[in-house]
Amino acid sequence: MKPSGLQGPDLAKQVGINKTTLSFYENDKREPDFSVLKAFTAKLEVRAGYLFDEIPELLEKPARIVAASEALRLFAESLPTERKAIAAYERLIELTEAPTTVAGWKAFHKLHRRASGKAE
Repeated sequence: MKPSGLQGPDLAKQVGINKTTLSFYENDKREPDFSVLKAFTAKLEVRAGYLFDEIPELLEKPARIVAASEALRLFAESLPTERKAIAAYERLIELTEAPTTVAGWKAFHKLHRRASGKAE
């Protein structure tokens, strides 16, 4: 399973390639161009190293947890001044209900701020 939940034809379409080309990449029959690699990482919301099995701390984890962790990491990059809140969210990654997309973490953060009485 892909971390974002995207599968074969859907992933290929969103990245701008056909499913045959995706199959070539998955079976090591072809290497993607850098622009295609960037599109994959953006759609899957993961680091490029994840695609190449080069991030050891992610290899042993289920796809849902990888997705939650990577999406939170990307979301945190957009909120560098709120590191304390983001650090607290890291404890939630293991939960089944944890957001698995950047948009999900943004929505969660917005609700959390509203519930704690902080301004938007």
